[in-house]
Amino acid sequence: MPRALPTRSVSLVLAAFLWAPGAFAADAPSRPIPVILDTDIGDDIDDTWALALALKSPELDVKLVVTDFGNTEQRAKLVARVLELAGRTDIPIGIGIKENDDPGPQADWVKGYDLAKYPGRVLKDGVQALVDTAMASPEPMTLTLVCPESTLELPVRPLREEDADLAAFPPPEHAAGLGAQVVGGGPGGRRYVRDLVEDGSEWTFDYYDGGKVVLPNGWESEEWNRVGYGVTEGDPLSARVEVDAESVLRRGAQGRFHITTHGEMTCDADTFVVVDSVSVREGEPDQEREVFARTWRHEAPRDHV
Repeated sequence: MPRALPTRSVSLVLAAFLWAPGAFAADAPSRPIPVILDTDIGDDIDDTWALALALKSPELDVKLVVTDFGNTEQRAKLVARVLELAGRTDIPIGIGIKENDDPGPQADWVKGYDLAKYPGRVLKDGVQALVDTAMASPEPMTLTLVCPESTLELPVRPLREEDADLAAFPPPEHAAGLGAQVVGGGPGGRRYVRDLVEDGSEWTFDYYDGGKVVLPNGWESEEWNRVGYGVTEGDPLSARVEVDAESVLRRGAQGRFHITTHGEMTCDADTFVVVDSVSVREGEPDQEREVFARTWRHEAPRDHV
């Protein structure tokens, strides 16, 4: 079941990713790959992250974003707001086949948002928009599906007599699994702390992403995360969100790498402040040395929406 992510957490993830100067900076390829993104954004945070990653990747040239599955109009609002935050309203949005009116767990993030006022193009027939975009492209177009179940119905021409002479399609090819082995791991947990002196409250969630995963090529990875929310009673401007994530990668004699990240979002009456940092250390636990570190800070005026 998808987990509803608080509105401030959605803003934190996007602000940390889209506004970080130089994030994922790399020499752009001479010919980025033109792609159409088909997404059911709006349930868990994964599709929001995938869209942000696509927008920040110099290897990709996003030509169209099509919403898919469920309430596609609501999903289009989420796409529109992400594109506005990223300054990419040049990318049109196609609305897929609408199945219901469920607003979804991220509805608060686009509450009151008027899709008609989106500065870019919104195409009501997302399927036709997908076909038109692909057919108009002078080079092959890549369709990227980031939803578990697509409801797109692409046009199919009627059968012809000469089709009987066409060779049958071979069986579909499936990539072999990595054969990863999950070793150990640990349970997550949650804590609630009430400060009776300062009248503050803090919620903390700890969880592990699959424990230690061992791949056939010898790489071992282990990840764990912590998310905290804090607020002082009667002072909404004291609210804060903190996200910590750690990963350890190891491959025999090639070494051990310890990656830690920290993100924090706070605000005052006029400004949202997002601070993110990353550190990479190499070596065994008692001999670690830092080989890379960076911190980003971004301030954005509150729009009071």
